[in-house]
Amino acid sequence: MNNHLMQKQSNTDAEHKRFAYIELMLIWEGSLTAKHISEQFELHEKLSAQIIKQYKTLYPENILFNARLNGYECTKNMRAQFSSGSLHDYVSVIGNEHTITHLA
Repeated sequence: MNNHLMQKQSNTDAEHKRFAYIELMLIWEGSLTAKHISEQFELHEKLSAQIIKQYKTLYPENILFNARLNGYECTKNMRAQFSSGSLHDYVSVIGNEHTITHLA
């Protein structure tokens, strides 16, 4: 566990945001692909795949590959490390005023 804390402290702000996005997508949408990260952060899919791999290396207990979806899902034991996992965090990451208006 100490290793995870040290790793979190050394993550850049960009990595922190990307990892938080991974967690929120897994928790609230149920799956994640490199394409999601590519579109959200305007990155090449190859780099996005490396980001997912890095997260999976750090937190293997949180994420697993689903070949049927050709993407990732959260495990039953997932514990968010970079976000609270709350609906508020999820909406702030993917939502905008227009989206929130339609939810009401």
